[in-house]
Amino acid sequence: MMCGGFGSAKLVDNDDIRGLVTEIRQHVENQLSKKFDAFEGHSYKSQLVNGTNYTIKIFVGDDKYIHVKFHKALECYDGTVTI
Repeated sequence: MMCGGFGSAKLVDNDDIRGLVTEIRQHVENQLSKKFDAFEGHSYKSQLVNGTNYTIKIFVGDDKYIHVKFHKALECYDGTVTI
């Protein structure tokens, strides 16, 4: 992770990132007024700021993907996720 810029893309291969994908699913479906058959993280980039900015490529079924950008605050600020 690079301070000041997004790092290189990485595959979603750990439980922390999978947990974030699960956490944002309902927010994304509500914002898009759509329920997805699948919602699986494929790859992501992160940027260290006052918390972490994420851009995640998510498989949503039927050979389709969406990109979601969100911020996860530091734990000392409640660790809140903002899309």
